[in-house]
Amino acid sequence: MSIANALKKAASKTIKVLGGDIIYRRITTGIYNPTTGSMSEVKTDVSIKGVVSNVSKAEVTDLVSSQDKRLIISAGDITFTPTTFDRVIISGTEYKIIQINVNEQDNTDITFDIFLR
Repeated sequence: MSIANALKKAASKTIKVLGGDIIYRRITTGIYNPTTGSMSEVKTDVSIKGVVSNVSKAEVTDLVSSQDKRLIISAGDITFTPTTFDRVIISGTEYKIIQINVNEQDNTDITFDIFLR
């Protein structure tokens, strides 16, 4: 087992112990409707654990504000790469994804730091 896979497993176990329940809502494009000229959305919900915290002053940028939340999830708990089109539901509140930072080792995703609004 490579060090990257060991780190991915360790991150997943740690977040499962310390994290809370969240629903990650993956949104992908569906079928084009020529009558309306729009694409449908396909929503897929995945229940996982995540660690939520407030954004620190050092993380505030032009894109991330001080009122945003930071969510850490393990790459080992999902089978896809998060995008800013997706949504996260925490305690019944739906959050928009503002920014995603990937923590990786040897080109293997370990965790995702997701900034929510």
